[in-house]
Amino acid sequence: IWQVIQVVPLGTPGTFRLWVSIDGNIQQLRKKLYESTGLGASDDNNLFNSRVWCLLKRYKMLRSSMGSGSKMSLQSENFGLHAALPRKVFELLHRVFRVTFECFASPFNCYFRQYCSAFPDTDCYFGSRGSFFELQPKRGSFQANPPFSEEIMLAMANHMIALLDHALGPLMFVIFIPDWREPLTPAIPALQNTPYCTHNILLESGNHQYITGNQHIHSLTHYNAVHGTQVFVLQNEAAAEEWPISDEDMDRLRDAMSTNF
Repeated sequence: IWQVIQVVPLGTPGTFRLWVSIDGNIQQLRKKLYESTGLGASDDNNLFNSRVWCLLKRYKMLRSSMGSGSKMSLQSENFGLHAALPRKVFELLHRVFRVTFECFASPFNCYFRQYCSAFPDTDCYFGSRGSFFELQPKRGSFQANPPFSEEIMLAMANHMIALLDHALGPLMFVIFIPDWREPLTPAIPALQNTPYCTHNILLESGNHQYITGNQHIHSLTHYNAVHGTQVFVLQNEAAAEEWPISDEDMDRLRDAMSTNF
């Protein structure tokens, strides 16, 4: 768990000393920084701290609507704003669905080394490939768990369909979005009606879990989904041949998302 212990103003305006608890997450970010930039443990520690500080402040902005004095509820939209899939789901996605890239993640919650994120300017030092909407892959297997915003989810669906139209090799997306039906969120029919949709299952509310978007600062990391989740698999013909997905595979995915840890 990340914990900002103390922020001390220094003599120069706009400079601060950041004290953060040293644990596994620090080492994970150091590894990501090294993989992305070549900077290792012997390099300037102040540079590392300043980049971590920018990350913490930027992602805190996503929770600012709650107010500085309020406590976060597990059912708050802010908890789900940047929620991630449980680790065992990612393990299954890699092993069975051949996923190696996350379309929507952050340095705090990414599972794979390759990912896109909301803030390329701060996240690029820790492996982010930038915005998903600027990504132009021609092949590969991708996971997408976008922010639960109707506009973002619909834009994601349209971008994926366009990418599949112009793919040069096997291209697949495994997508997780909320089952919002009052009113129906436009991304659901957009994904259901595309000819690239080869599988679609519904996970009932209360029967599956996510990892909170506040996992880097909150002791409670998992929460039961208060909404259903639609899971889609989009594949072009080459992907369906290269990575055939069965109904049994989708059942295994359902089990991996189950609350029965």
